[in-house]
Amino acid sequence: PRGLSVVVGTQLEPFLRGFQECGFRFDVEEFVERHAGDFAVGCPDGSHPLRWTELHAEYRGLFDRQLDAILEDQDIERDELLQYCAQLTT
Repeated sequence: PRGLSVVVGTQLEPFLRGFQECGFRFDVEEFVERHAGDFAVGCPDGSHPLRWTELHAEYRGLFDRQLDAILEDQDIERDELLQYCAQLTT
């Protein structure tokens, strides 16, 4: 994996660095440790418990809040970032 070297010096570097920030990584690790047991047992019928959906929403919220902080720091609107990323895929 090329990792960070792919985005160093690009407009995406602040975002990757923001998600690697120590405090954010601590929050994610703490979340995983706190809730790993909730995923230890699946449903015999293959369905997913509502609790998993709730935890996913909470986990996603960690990333959304971090992204919002990065966007604010970079003075960029979320839509601007989405448009920029969409251009990268074309």
